[in-house]
Amino acid sequence: MRISGFVKLALALGVVAANAAPASAEQKHDDVSARALISRLYRLRSTKGDPLRNPADRKSLERYFTPRLAGLYVQDQIDAKGEVGRLEADPLYYAQDFEITDFRIGEPTRTRDGLVVEVTFRNIDKPSRVDFELARTKDGWRISDIKYEDGNTLRGILESKFP
Repeated sequence: MRISGFVKLALALGVVAANAAPASAEQKHDDVSARALISRLYRLRSTKGDPLRNPADRKSLERYFTPRLAGLYVQDQIDAKGEVGRLEADPLYYAQDFEITDFRIGEPTRTRDGLVVEVTFRNIDKPSRVDFELARTKDGWRISDIKYEDGNTLRGILESKFP
């Protein structure tokens, strides 16, 4: 039985599409999960107070952060001995004072190491942006770092020498 060129092309495209479909569906699921993680963190911040306020509770931090970043966060609080630690601003807004408007969580973007979720907002009428870098862990997507507009990162701040 001979197969025409058109049928061969249709079959080839069908195989490619069939193989591509699970990857794109998986990517969409990953993106939704990553975006949902960031959304939940901000929603808790605005409705139930700061979920990062009690960083000695490493288990709670690891719901959002990679174990490495959670460990740095807890160590900063231990080093601070009840005073202000290395991070002198709210890590979600990178500010000490805030009046947030025009808040938006962007669509996740794939990187070589994971995903980046861009969050934009106006703080006291000034446009601001925070980029969340996410890594896949055994428990799903977790924040591995937060990059701020001035070039600082949460991990960089937490790894710096204690004042």
